[in-house]
Amino acid sequence: MAERIFQKQTIFGNSEIFIDDRTKMIANPSFRQKIALIETGCEKMTDYIEELKLKGYEEVTR
Repeated sequence: MAERIFQKQTIFGNSEIFIDDRTKMIANPSFRQKIALIETGCEKMTDYIEELKLKGYEEVTR
């Protein structure tokens, strides 16, 4: 599986973050941008995913 989706309910609606494990890119459709993993301050994708979980995001399947 190359793309993983994390979702969290906010006062503005659903917040979704898309993670592409293959290219190490993270996309947030709300802000219409993609950023590289290295720009998040995390060295590993697992570290970034743990950060998302701490912020209340849950992985969803589609």
